[in-house]
Amino acid sequence: YHARYCQGQKGKYGWEADGRSIFAETELVERLKLIKLQRQRADCEITDLKTRQVVRIDEPVDQRRILLSKGKSKTTKFDLLRRRTALVKMPYVVENVIAELAGGAKTIVFSFNIDTALEMSKAIQKAIESKEHRTRMREVRAQVWCGTQISDKARFDMARAFREHQGAGVICTTIDATQISLDFRGASSEHWIDLHHSPGAMFQSEERPNAVGITYGLVIIYYVVRNSIDEELERDVIPKLLTRTRVSNETVDESLRLALQGEKVDETIEQVLDRLSANISADDVDKFEDD
Repeated sequence: YHARYCQGQKGKYGWEADGRSIFAETELVERLKLIKLQRQRADCEITDLKTRQVVRIDEPVDQRRILLSKGKSKTTKFDLLRRRTALVKMPYVVENVIAELAGGAKTIVFSFNIDTALEMSKAIQKAIESKEHRTRMREVRAQVWCGTQISDKARFDMARAFREHQGAGVICTTIDATQISLDFRGASSEHWIDLHHSPGAMFQSEERPNAVGITYGLVIIYYVVRNSIDEELERDVIPKLLTRTRVSNETVDESLRLALQGEKVDETIEQVLDRLSANISADDVDKFEDD
């Protein structure tokens, strides 16, 4: 190993193997693909080194018309509210993702709706090809993947292409499409254009940049529109997500882990919508019905 890959040789003070041969760039890379070293979680001292940030956006979003609309289920209203706020946040996400790609980084953009993920990938691709960024994006070999509406095999192939890509890259996908053992190692950040109503779903997606479950230096950015459904989800879900993260680092508290896994999604949606509707006065209802 020392002689073939590290240019090992006898030096003045003994054996020296601090070089790097041409075989290390080709042959060694292929050989290492067959080897994986992994310790059990219980044997590791696990520290959550994720950095979470909240980007707050001050743009008005009129939610009353959706909340007061008749003939729509609560789940439908919930999805419409997410979609409305996501459209507001997309330009901010694109700007930040392009800045990271310009630095040669890899990142992931999570959304709740498939349509949002598709539009997000198209918006980023358009920015990459724009006259303002085109030259730099070519230098860093920026590439965009969209992980929606594809088979499980295609999704794993996409993850492998993302890991092996020698350059900047971004995956745009939905939260629910990444709750399997996908390996997005190499990503240094995650941009959450939507928050999920299930902390378990968010926890699983957050862990994708490292298949083992230990993430070092990962920056997670949540985009929240003020006075919108985002803030209700933030108050309801983020504390549970942080609790779940702490529990995942402790092998003794299995009961709390199971309790968090047993959440009922429909009840969570209903509670959030009830809180939002509680802020609407009777005058608002009368005015909406008159319109």
